[in-house]
Amino acid sequence: MLHPFNMRFYPLYKQGWEDLESMIAEGEHGAQDFKQTVPAKEKIARTLAAFANGKGGRLLVGINDRGEIVGTDVEQEMYELHDAAELYCDPPVDLEFIIHEEDGLEVLEARVLRSLRKPHAAQDEKGAWQLYVRNGDQTMLAGVSLEQESSALTLSTADRDALLRHLNNHGYISLDDAAGILKTNRKKSAEYLEILLKEGLTEEQIRRGQKCFVLR
Repeated sequence: MLHPFNMRFYPLYKQGWEDLESMIAEGEHGAQDFKQTVPAKEKIARTLAAFANGKGGRLLVGINDRGEIVGTDVEQEMYELHDAAELYCDPPVDLEFIIHEEDGLEVLEARVLRSLRKPHAAQDEKGAWQLYVRNGDQTMLAGVSLEQESSALTLSTADRDALLRHLNNHGYISLDDAAGILKTNRKKSAEYLEILLKEGLTEEQIRRGQKCFVLR
């Protein structure tokens, strides 16, 4: 069922809280965030981009920090999220909307789909385009957690983009591939690829007896 005034976004409409309560019981985590209302578009875009840079995720809007259903203006929130995903993420992030309703109270579920166009950037507080990832239930700049571990190894934005571009185009990247892209040796390329692994952007696989990395 669709609200006539929601036809622009074609949301799915679910009656009752059963599915919603099951999701709330999971709490906030790497692929789920609660919002009582959508914050500024620039800010929420970072979370949308972070979800898209991982395996996807969902925002539950109309849920407070304690996991209580408080409801929201779903029409307004869909507009805000659509603009954030289209105008404040580069490339834009794809969203699907689901409206949960009971006794006149509505909650918006905004699903961020697993992206084939990653990496997705969003703007930081100074307006610079940055790469964001999820670390547990937090959204943070890619590489921050690694820096907090006092690692001396850093990956430039250009090199990160080059590695992720290869992953998008080919589906996986080997140590030799990375060494060629970064113009370094296999040992050092493995260290750089470990950065993407720790940031949650990739995972390891063995292909033809060799270690490689694929997008998560």
